[in-house]
Amino acid sequence: MVGIVWYQVFMRVKSNFETDDALPVNTNAAVMKRKIIKPDSFRLQANYRDPFSGKLASAETAPATDPNQVPIATTVKPPKPEPVIIPWPTIKYYGLVRKTTSKDPRTLIAIDGYMYKVKQGEQVLDNIFILKVTRDYVQVRYRKEVRTFEKLGK
Repeated sequence: MVGIVWYQVFMRVKSNFETDDALPVNTNAAVMKRKIIKPDSFRLQANYRDPFSGKLASAETAPATDPNQVPIATTVKPPKPEPVIIPWPTIKYYGLVRKTTSKDPRTLIAIDGYMYKVKQGEQVLDNIFILKVTRDYVQVRYRKEVRTFEKLGK
């Protein structure tokens, strides 16, 4: 049984190395003629309702164009993009913390629920900058926009 399997494997490998020189080659190849196909010329019929006005599109509104005429490219100005409004993080001002020996007070601010102890002119997180600190309010700049936050519990 094992001998038969190895014999078949040997015969398949041997057949891959043999050349097929004995195959006849047709030297009288017939030249195939190509049929030239003209492109179709057609017009779209605009016989549907306009989805915005609800009126039936008529032949008067559709411009009559020659199918062989090449369309002229026109430049269309893109519409101005609307400014993107980026929401501010939630900021709460709790007041000042000052040591008796220190001249510059620290501010207690909660930004998105996390408490920070910062002083005037300091940057918090990515784009949050503390501009001015007073007893009653704090001015904060976030991405080129300045807002004032009053002290809580006033």
